[in-house]
Amino acid sequence: MQYSKTKLYAMLTSKKHINGDAISFEKSRNNRNKTIPEINDESLIPAAVLVLLVNHPDGLTVLFTKRADNMTRHAGQISLPGGRIEASDPSPKYTALRETEEEIGLPREEVEIVCQLDEYAVGTGFLITPFVGFADPPLKLTPQYEEVAEIFEAPLSYLINPNNYTWNKKTLKGESRHFLSLQWNNYYIWGATAGILHDLSIKIGHVS
Repeated sequence: MQYSKTKLYAMLTSKKHINGDAISFEKSRNNRNKTIPEINDESLIPAAVLVLLVNHPDGLTVLFTKRADNMTRHAGQISLPGGRIEASDPSPKYTALRETEEEIGLPREEVEIVCQLDEYAVGTGFLITPFVGFADPPLKLTPQYEEVAEIFEAPLSYLINPNNYTWNKKTLKGESRHFLSLQWNNYYIWGATAGILHDLSIKIGHVS
């Protein structure tokens, strides 16, 4: 199903969506619990990311980055722009916009944040707060090549189709981990990035 900016904006800013509901919340929480064993939230490092929806005439897309191969964490993986919340950041939303500007050069004033998704804990020790925002093309981007090897976009209509997601399982440090993944062209999107997008697909599907 194709969504226009106007329709999706109305969905994401509706009172029902902002306040959440038992069904979508339980689905999201259960999915997160599958992804990672029990972790004390106090031990998690807070981070924030941006699900950036680009408002093209032929449909909305989501912007991704491919992390540089020399990164200490998540090298070569497909990610959403964002990063660790610094002590000087006044809010997680500020962090998401700051990190996006630093990573891909998109000025924060060109992004319209419309909602916050549920927090997402990952096995590498981060607690991620995702935000959804809109931007109008053309985007004038300047990647920070020390961190970002590539920037690309994928259609939102593909990313919010639950049939495109697969549950996977692997053993890490002696513990079984379940994670979501999906394939878009030559890009393998998995882990927290796939989980956050899947959470968005649940919310959009439940309020539409």
